[in-house]
Amino acid sequence: MTNAALLYCYGAALMGDEQVPSKVIREICEEHGCIDGPNFAKIFDDKTVFLSDGVKGGTKQIKLTFQGRKKAKELLANA
Repeated sequence: MTNAALLYCYGAALMGDEQVPSKVIREICEEHGCIDGPNFAKIFDDKTVFLSDGVKGGTKQIKLTFQGRKKAKELLANA
């Protein structure tokens, strides 16, 4: 889930969308069969990688930190 979120947020940022709704990331994880529903929101707890804005239990806006962008680039380089 974390890798899917990293890559999607990075791709969105490259397209000019700095923030992505967590709902969209959840749908991507469901489509790719990598969702762990009860623990989904916990992937955004790492504030060194993701910044989130919104209310608990609702749709949040997710943005990558500088370190998050670096991790996404490393994932792409190793693919």
